[in-house]
Order: sequence, then C-alpha cells, then structure tokens
Amino acid sequence: ELDRMKNNFIILVSHELRTPLTLISGYAYLLREKAEVDTPGLSTKGLRHIADGLNMGVDRLGSAINEIISISRIASGSLDLAIGPVRLELVITQLANELRQACQERSLTLAVADLSHLPVIEGDGGQLRTAIGNVIGNAIKYTPDGGRITITGEAVQDAVSLKVIDTGVGIPIEEQRRIFEQFHALGAIQHHSTSKSAFQGGGLGLGLAISKGIVEAHEGRIWVESKGHDPENPPGSVFHILLPIHLTQL
Repeated sequence: ELDRMKNNFIILVSHELRTPLTLISGYAYLLREKAEVDTPGLSTKGLRHIADGLNMGVDRLGSAINEIISISRIASGSLDLAIGPVRLELVITQLANELRQACQERSLTLAVADLSHLPVIEGDGGQLRTAIGNVIGNAIKYTPDGGRITITGEAVQDAVSLKVIDTGVGIPIEEQRRIFEQFHALGAIQHHSTSKSAFQGGGLGLGLAISKGIVEAHEGRIWVESKGHDPENPPGSVFHILLPIHLTQL
C-alpha cells in the first residue's frame, strides 16, 4: 500500500511540475516569435498577456516545490516556527478575500462568521496561514458548484477552535484518518487535473498532510467529520482545527 501511494505521488509530482514548465516553455516560445517577427508592432497588451502566462507557470512551479520542501521538513521534524502573536481573525479574513474570486467563478458562497472575539494566540502566522488555507482550499475543491463553505471559530478554555464547514461530496469513513497522511490522494489519480480551485481539481495531495504537520507543531489537533462520500446527495464535511492560545515550549 505504501509503495502504491509513493508511486502515485511520483506520478502526481511529475504531472504538477511538467504542467507549469509547459506553460513557461510555450509562452517563452511565443515571446521569441513576437520579438523576431513583428517587434515594431508588439503591443503592451500582448506583452502583458505573455508575461502573465509566464508568471502563472512560475507561480505554479514554485508552489509545488514549496509543498515538497514543507512536507520534507515536517517529516524530518525540522519545521522551524517563528513564534509571535497571531490574530486568526485577520489571517482568515485575508485568506477569504484571496479565495473569493475563485469561489465566485464557481458560484460558491464563502461565509466567514464574526471572529473578532477570538483571542490572540502564540504561533507562526505564516505557517498557520498555510495550514488554514490548505483546509479551506480543500473544501472549495470538493464542494460542487453552487455550494457553501462556512468558517467559524470560538474560544474553548485555553484554546481556539476553528471549523471549516462545507456542503461538499464528503469523505468515505475509512478515508477520514488517512487523508492527513503523506502520499495519500483521495480518488483516482487518473482523473487528476492541474486546477487548484476547480471541482475535484488536482494538486500534489500534500495540502492536508502539511496542515496536520503545522497544526501539530503548534501543539494543536486537526480532524474531520463526515457522514461519508456521496456525489449525488453531498453530505458535506466539517474540518476542525484546535490551537492552544499559549504554547508550552517556545
């Protein structure tokens, strides 16, 4: 099983790295053609289109490489945290604003409850942003068009409890612990796509494993609740993130 998971991961890595490289190569070729054939007529708009395409490929390639680096650091126990005060309300609001456009393109409602009452916690703001962003992104990917993602939070004794609630296709009961494991990809990789926001879109399948590693490095917990997987009558899922307000070891 582990060999199968690793083989699937290698296929996903190859796919995820090849796709942005193809983008970069294609737009670079187009730029060269434009420069050689009709430099005098090369418009600012045309250059901007080519530059956007190149940047898209570079950003996607950088994202894949960063995920691989993050999971390797988590696996080796060498994830460094820059501890400081973190306002989770601000982190989540910024994430929601960045993801709202992708949600609008698929008629998804992204709702954030009032989080102004949440206490400031000790943690690495950048790493926590990555962990929470991966969970929200996962909810977007597995929620059919027209669905809803809701983010709530509350203080619970000496911790903060966050919930990412979606109306998605759900997660099989037997998969609910394994989706946080390295190399684990939910569903058949033959249906893999390169989109990060399309319904059941692709990726390296490392997002939730990275989230788990970051949350646990903050002495927290992450888990999911779902009644099962049903694309016809989506049962939805609830992802829980529990973070202590104060860390015992800084």
